[in-house]
Amino acid sequence: MRSLDLLKPHIPNTFGTAGWLTKAEALHRDLNQRGEGSKLCPYIGALPDLDRENSNATMIYARRADQLLEGARRTEGIREGSGHLITFAPTRAGKGTGQIIPNLLTWQGSTLVIDVKGENYKYSAGHRKDNLKQNVIRFAPFEDVSDRWNPIMSIRADPKNPHQTPEEEEDVRYLTNLLIAPTGNDGDKFWENSAKNFLEGLLLHVRIAPLHAASALDMKQPEEECQVTERNMREVRRLLTLGEEAFKCLLDSMQGSTRTLVKQAGSTLSKLMKGEGRTGLSILSVALEQTSVWAYSRLQNVTYAPGGQEGADPSNEATVFQG
Repeated sequence: MRSLDLLKPHIPNTFGTAGWLTKAEALHRDLNQRGEGSKLCPYIGALPDLDRENSNATMIYARRADQLLEGARRTEGIREGSGHLITFAPTRAGKGTGQIIPNLLTWQGSTLVIDVKGENYKYSAGHRKDNLKQNVIRFAPFEDVSDRWNPIMSIRADPKNPHQTPEEEEDVRYLTNLLIAPTGNDGDKFWENSAKNFLEGLLLHVRIAPLHAASALDMKQPEEECQVTERNMREVRRLLTLGEEAFKCLLDSMQGSTRTLVKQAGSTLSKLMKGEGRTGLSILSVALEQTSVWAYSRLQNVTYAPGGQEGADPSNEATVFQG
């Protein structure tokens, strides 16, 4: 017969044994130790002192899960905070002010911040630049303050080199995957993949084709309109919206490229545009739809030219705020 301890009632573990750490357990696991250098642990919160006369709170820092398990081997002086953290809390519960901003004010490593509201940039960018000596970049196309980033120039290709390289193939395919968002509908796969194949060739064409003076566009001749005048997404969008004759000229130009990726893209769509050309026009329609955001002037203004910051030290850590 099992004895009952009314002071320590038995807690069933039907639904598991997980529970909240007490302050004593947190201190026992050294969660109040921040660590140093590459072992610096991110701040996750604070435990208030239960003594009302003492208002000091105990700061708590994240730890790798295997260092939190009871009985885990603990090496004195070694604390590792690298890993993944996730915070669940309703709107206005203090996720930003309670965790994100404190970490941005203390974390010394490189950081990518999804900052739709712009609050994280407002309260931490100056500190990270001036005190932590980081290169701070803000890419927020629809805000008044934004650095520039030209996706086309991120393709590692040399226009003077007539040969296609693995690096430019990888970069252009990666960039195209970012541009074409799959719907998840099996019926759309053919059109999406075909639009991807053409955009891969067009992006590389804009990156490496000889540049012509923009004044040629005023002449309104198809063989002049189809020439590449800029290396940016604005130019990609312009070429996609050419008239029928100028677009055929673009496809002919792509087929004459020394790059296999460009040549195949131009040749494939050219064949599909023949006759009634419904298949080719449908593929072009998908490409136009998926790149429609690049028609906005705000986005064009921050992606029309190579980005970068004057005086930035490439050896420094970097913080990128994505708005």
